[in-house]
Amino acid sequence: MDNKITDEILYESLKNLNKHLIKDLPNEEDLDYEFSNGFKEKIDNLFLNRGKYKSVYKSSQKAAAVFVIVSISILTLSMSVEGLRTRILSITRQIYENFTTYMFSIDSTEGDSEQISWESLVPTYIPNTFEETDKVESENNMLVTYSNDNGGLIFYDVSKLIDMNINIDTEGATINEITINGFKADYIVKGSNHSLIWNDKEYLYNISVDFPSEFNEQQSKEQLIKIAKSVK
Repeated sequence: MDNKITDEILYESLKNLNKHLIKDLPNEEDLDYEFSNGFKEKIDNLFLNRGKYKSVYKSSQKAAAVFVIVSISILTLSMSVEGLRTRILSITRQIYENFTTYMFSIDSTEGDSEQISWESLVPTYIPNTFEETDKVESENNMLVTYSNDNGGLIFYDVSKLIDMNINIDTEGATINEITINGFKADYIVKGSNHSLIWNDKEYLYNISVDFPSEFNEQQSKEQLIKIAKSVK
């Protein structure tokens, strides 16, 4: 059997992936809607420092709930000396008025992976006053909760990247892009809650902190980033 991967094969795979991502988008003829100035200001906050965009927004009558769709396709190819393995990761982020959905799709020729050692994926840094108060593990996910006597909370959620969707509450929030251990991450601030979400093409990480009394806003951001960078 010829296991050689050519540029043509990769091109066709990526082309088929892109077709799959956009097949459900509405036709331009179906679009006839202009959003209010108030909503446009919210979108300005969501896309802070992400460049200019058109001042007129349109929405399909068939999918009126969808306000902005941002699609990102990432092609990842990995090989090993034991044999040929390919892994195509597709990430689609849909930004709605009240929440954001991240959709992950994996197309891989890899076999079943070994059992995950979740303990090796926990943060090595947690603020001094916090202790682990709950941990839930499953085959593809681990959720750890840390708390302290002052009502502070840290939620650490790590998942094996598989076909899945997750929803993040971003109503009234601001989203900025930063870098964690060399990977792009969304930094989300809503009230006193600060969150980071990113992936390293193997795992999806989501850390959320709420420090009601220990830290101010800037210190909360610094602590969150320090926790995230300790995950390696």
